[in-house]
Amino acid sequence: MLVHENGLMLIYQLKCFTDGFSTERRSRRRQIEKSVKVAAAHAPDEWILVIPARATPGEYAFIERLTAEHYIKNWRIVGRVELDNWLALMPDVEAYITRDLLREAARDLGMHQKMIPERFEDITELVRGAAKRADSIDNDWRVDFTRDGNSYGYRIRPKHSHAQQVNPIKISLHMRPDRHHAPWTSAFEDMIGFGTAGNVALPTDIVDHVFVSGPAWLSARHEGVAVEVGIDQQPLPPNTHARLRFIDHSGRTRGSFDAQVQHFGAGSSGCSIDLSIHGTTIVSLRSPDDPNSPAGYSSNIEFHGRMPSEALQLVALGRALRAGYDIELSVAGDVFGTWTWEAGASVEPEPEWVSKIEMLAQDLEPLQRHCQVYFPLPDTFSTRERVMIRFLRLLIEGKCVIRPAARSYTFTLTGDSSPEVEHMLSGQPFAIRLTSELDIEIFGHNLTIGELTHFHTQVVVDDHRKLLRALKSGRGRGMRATLRPINGESFRAYMPGLQIDPDMPLTVTPWGLGSLDERDR
Repeated sequence: MLVHENGLMLIYQLKCFTDGFSTERRSRRRQIEKSVKVAAAHAPDEWILVIPARATPGEYAFIERLTAEHYIKNWRIVGRVELDNWLALMPDVEAYITRDLLREAARDLGMHQKMIPERFEDITELVRGAAKRADSIDNDWRVDFTRDGNSYGYRIRPKHSHAQQVNPIKISLHMRPDRHHAPWTSAFEDMIGFGTAGNVALPTDIVDHVFVSGPAWLSARHEGVAVEVGIDQQPLPPNTHARLRFIDHSGRTRGSFDAQVQHFGAGSSGCSIDLSIHGTTIVSLRSPDDPNSPAGYSSNIEFHGRMPSEALQLVALGRALRAGYDIELSVAGDVFGTWTWEAGASVEPEPEWVSKIEMLAQDLEPLQRHCQVYFPLPDTFSTRERVMIRFLRLLIEGKCVIRPAARSYTFTLTGDSSPEVEHMLSGQPFAIRLTSELDIEIFGHNLTIGELTHFHTQVVVDDHRKLLRALKSGRGRGMRATLRPINGESFRAYMPGLQIDPDMPLTVTPWGLGSLDERDR
């Protein structure tokens, strides 16, 4: 048996000489002489004689002379002791070799009948024993099994990396043609062709039959079965660092996003790689082996539960994907591959709701930093909440803004009169500024904004004549007065501590929310 190992060529000569090859066993020595002569023609780096016996000094002398005659410098004998040590490390091999002998012994002793468990531990032992016997069915393949009622599932897994080479298994899956089966067949073809992640479950109405060829115990035709197919390969450790770089036609970088590898697989047509950003699979890339076949990708960008900063990054990623830029993927610091699209390829339009999510995240992100209160984007919100978030963001940017729905302000008269109070109750418009601390609840979170000033230059008091008469007659104490800006307008607001230039006139900044700018003023 010729073996290449670490750049060396080794030849193992296996002889079933249980009682050695002493001088009187001339036929056995002639066999060894013939084997050494054939091996010498290959000029091996080492020749190894394997026998299930303890070699004697005379047998060692015979091999030493024989190898010297054929110019084989390195040689050794693997005997019974070393074989026993190897076998102790590989119980599956021992079980495979002895299974027929054990089966015959069990039949002779009447132990082939099933045990009747009496305790839960008995069931565990039965299952463990069944698993051990199942592992002994083949030296290269392992059988895992599951039970659900009267349904049994089996999974064939390799015991070592060369199982498919030394003892190949081939599976022919024949499916019934039906256009309604397209999603299943497409997912199956992607898995087989590109090694995509996950399992594909094919129900019985799709599968016509399955033919398995390989080891005798496995080869069979199966009908009326459901098939679940998965590819168990992951040559890259999960969460390996990756980077997506988007490049335009002039070679400029138009975006770069750090990610983690969640899956890497290969199939008959190429390979696939799944990348995640912030813990969720976002982009799946497929690279065909055929350079004339187009590359492909799919994306699944979800905003549910995302923090505002994460949402902004995902919006930018989606736009880069839709723009049709070339994609360069680096994995663990090395360039893995480049996905290039055909010139003039159509650009996918952006859904309208994406820009709304972007604007909401742009408002919430600085607001949360200002308040040091952090929470993900809400799934739903009212028009009032949306306008209030924009209002608060503009406030903390030092802007003067219309306060949503702030059309009145109520205060209580003390009963004391003054020229200023009488002027307020005269019915003539006047200017007023009111300063207080603003705490507000947004999406169930309490936000402390800070000191806020409300003002308007044209304010009147409701029922000003009635209030003025009561004040002059000494009955004004405790009466409530309501201030309202003229023409149904709202109070303006700003944060005095954030004004860029206190000496500059206050200019109202629009909310910038389209039609909502004309509402609630």
